[in-house]
Amino acid sequence: FASSRGVRAVGERAWSARAPRVSGASGASGVSSRRPKRGGASPAAASPRWWDVKARLETALRRDERSEFGYLEHDSEGETVFRERSSLNGDVHVVKHGPWRSLRFNEVEQGLSYVRETRDEATGEVLRVTADADVLGYEYLRCMTAAAAAMCALDVGADWTKVDGVDEKKNASRVVCVGLGSGAMPAFIANAFPELLVEVVEIDDVVVDAAEKALGLPGIRTRRAEETEETTDKKAVREPEPEPPSDGCQKSLGNLRVVIGDASAFMASAAAAVRRGEASAARALFLDAFDGEGETPPRLTSSAFLRDCAACVAPGGVVVANCFNGARGSKARHGAESFAVALSREIGPVTSWTVETPVNVVFAARSVFGASSRDDDGTEKTTRMTKASSLKNVNRFTRAELRDAARALGAERGFEWDAGERVRRAFWVEVVEEKDDEAFPRLIREQPAGIDVNPLSALAARMGTTMPREWEEDEETK
Repeated sequence: FASSRGVRAVGERAWSARAPRVSGASGASGVSSRRPKRGGASPAAASPRWWDVKARLETALRRDERSEFGYLEHDSEGETVFRERSSLNGDVHVVKHGPWRSLRFNEVEQGLSYVRETRDEATGEVLRVTADADVLGYEYLRCMTAAAAAMCALDVGADWTKVDGVDEKKNASRVVCVGLGSGAMPAFIANAFPELLVEVVEIDDVVVDAAEKALGLPGIRTRRAEETEETTDKKAVREPEPEPPSDGCQKSLGNLRVVIGDASAFMASAAAAVRRGEASAARALFLDAFDGEGETPPRLTSSAFLRDCAACVAPGGVVVANCFNGARGSKARHGAESFAVALSREIGPVTSWTVETPVNVVFAARSVFGASSRDDDGTEKTTRMTKASSLKNVNRFTRAELRDAARALGAERGFEWDAGERVRRAFWVEVVEEKDDEAFPRLIREQPAGIDVNPLSALAARMGTTMPREWEEDEETK
């Protein structure tokens, strides 16, 4: 699976011509000083009165300024604030556009963060850069986060809010992210859910350097995973804990940790530990890892890797993946559907979403089997009939359930954006085997999640999450 970031590629923010631009959302001065209100209802939940047009427009503009579209509309010259050569990803650099910082591998945009700068009053020199963990710019990351949180909230055993806090010994209440990117999503989750341990596995230490030095996340490097030929067990080497920012603009994200190492080896070791009862399973696992060409390493899409992911996720938990989308019959769409089939086979029932810019499709597989239902080689210990009898794990969630759960959770945790809006167009995914002469035949069928009386639902069922053909402007998407 590959990311939309792979097509935000050549040249200075060149992909922006492909995305709808938001009227009036240009980068005004002072945008970096607009801060969300924490501890109460989110702006999405506490909207101005319907008759107060001015307040509603101001609220919409504020949201846009701190969104992906605000980044695209920000009128500023790019300034490179970090650059280092990586043996894995080539030219790793960070480009600054006002409060936004874009992480890039070569010319492929890999992440987006919103930061605050602390400057010397006399000289204007930047003394400190701090990530604003309340901001999650990319729409596909908002969808992934809302989908995972909502699906887990609808299963009491996986609910992110029903935990006792970070368990240092077993990491009992954790989520795992494969791939750091700019660190925006892990930081957002760690900030919004301080009771969770957010663990990230990132293979490239240059990417971690960029996050620490230029993206406002100092001290997140907590240990390095060292593999040998004989074992994939991890030898943890603790780094000094970071000092919290003295200006008080953001609390220290002590529950965010980064392990440097290969994700496939990390997941194999973690799966073995969970099976042995030495570690607790994660409540959610996010797959969003790409190289300097915007592609996902094949080892991170293999059946063996997904079996290890399945073993690491608790029953009722989810594996959420960002995939590069395409029109029906395209190579890109076939690749996305192939991965959805693999998720269904190795993890459990799959739900899908398209996002505002349909170059992305998000798949979420809900764990049916659980960590204890497989041996180390992936052999199922229980029969499918026994598994299917667990209605709690097999039942899928409807659009209304997902929307309401996400919206309530977003309001409770102070999301700046409407989480319910990001998941309300959910589709249930069914694996099909269509016999036709196409080079890339259809592998899945999607239907609106739950009963839908909307007369356009029949059209939606035919389209599902496939990219409209008018979006196919690049050979990359064909």
